[in-house]
Parts: sequence; C-alpha cells; structure tokens
Amino acid sequence: MNASSIRIPLALLVGASVLAGCPRPHRPGPYDPMLADLGPTAEPLPEGEEALLAAADEAAAHGPESAYMVRSLRCANAVLAERPDDQEAAWRAARALYFLSELAGGGDEAADLAARCIDISAVATRSGDSAAGFYYAALCMGARAQVRSLEAIGLLPQMVDAGRTALELDPLVVHAGPHRLLGGIYLRAPAWPTSVGDIDEALTQLGKAVALAPDWAENQLFWAEALEADERTEEARAALAEAERLMAVPEMAAWARLWAADVEKLKKKLR
Repeated sequence: MNASSIRIPLALLVGASVLAGCPRPHRPGPYDPMLADLGPTAEPLPEGEEALLAAADEAAAHGPESAYMVRSLRCANAVLAERPDDQEAAWRAARALYFLSELAGGGDEAADLAARCIDISAVATRSGDSAAGFYYAALCMGARAQVRSLEAIGLLPQMVDAGRTALELDPLVVHAGPHRLLGGIYLRAPAWPTSVGDIDEALTQLGKAVALAPDWAENQLFWAEALEADERTEEARAALAEAERLMAVPEMAAWARLWAADVEKLKKKLR
C-alpha cells in the first residue's frame, strides 16, 4: 500500500498535535470581538482556569487603568470560553467591565460596557452565593444609571437589593464594599419620597465601612462626604485628610486619579 494513501483519523491527528506541544484550537469567548478591537495582547495568557483567575486578579490589583483592566478581562474571557457559566470568571469579567465603563468617561461606549457588565453579572449571581458577584452587579447597574438617566429609576431598587445580598453574604468583600455601596446610594440618592436617600442610613453604612476597612481610601472619602452632608465639618475635614493620606502612596496612584474629581468637589464644600 502506498504510504500516501493511508488515511489517519482526524481525532488522532488532533491528539498528536496536542502531545507535540501545538496549541488547542481557540474557543470563542464572549468578549472576543470587543477584545479584538483593542489589538493583540501584550503578553501571553497563562493556561488553566486557576492560573487565569489569578492573573485576572493580579492585573486588577494594579488599579483602574485601562491596560490592566483589559488584561484582567482577557483572562476572565479565556475561562468563560471554556466554561460559559463559570461564576468566578463572571464576576471578574464584571469587575473589569465596570472599571472600563468608568474610565470611558461617559457616552455610548460607557453605556455599552455597563450593559455588558450587567449581562455577565447575571452569570456571576446565578447561584446566589457570590458576594463579589452581587457587589459588582450593583456597581454595573450604577455605571449604567450614570450614563442612561432614564433607566436610573428602575435600576436603583435592583442596586439596593444586590448590595443587601452582598452584605448578607460577606460584609468584608472588596474592602467592606457592600457597606460602602449601600452608604453611597443612601448618601447620593434623592431623599424620600422621591427616592431612597437617607443621611442617617448613609452614616450608619459608611461608618461600618470605615470601621471594617479603615485603610481603604474610598471608605474614608465617602465617610467624609457623609459627614459634610450632616454638617459635621471638622470631622469631614479629618476624614478627607485621611483619605488623601491613604491615596498618596505610589500603589494608589490610579485610584487617586479615579477619585480626584470627588476629592476636589468635597474640598470646595469644606472651604
């Protein structure tokens, strides 16, 4: 028999290529089209779900900078390509999309990123036991409400519900994030009967955030804003000074840029 006429099953050829070190065929992830528009990845992604999730966290730990959040999203996307219902990858994707929406600075791009964020949050919260999933779900809805004001009325109660669920599951997640989230909503929303705004509830929630995670600058910043709203000016100045002190270290530079407008706004009120 002529060697060229021998037929080798395709499955064996694929198996042999894997054993020989050739990469497996790429399975499309939910964010492939969007990530393709951003260009090729600067460095290769690790292999395996555990390594990819760790890399997503490592990138996000650099703070709200587009390049790092895109890498974090790429890592989560790679896991979701293999496991579309992976809750751990889903909340990490939501985290990246939320910050990318914030960094977009408003407009249609921010609205689209926030909508994608809300969609993947449904996966992150499906089992009902992920505090991070519910926390980022609420933030995603808040990001969408900021750029689509007509949707805000419907989103606000859902944000509160998601924040309360996150609080019940783990009040310490993301630097006491559920307390900070709920406190921020009660602080900045219009007061009853127009909406859910309540300065006393804001002070309660934000006081707990500061007590649980005093070294996270955003907690101190929100606390200062609430104290100013309650006309406790000297305490507000002290809390703002502490927030600025915590932001001054090099590793907080990206966060400081994100919060700069809020800092300046509060400083003007406290003059």
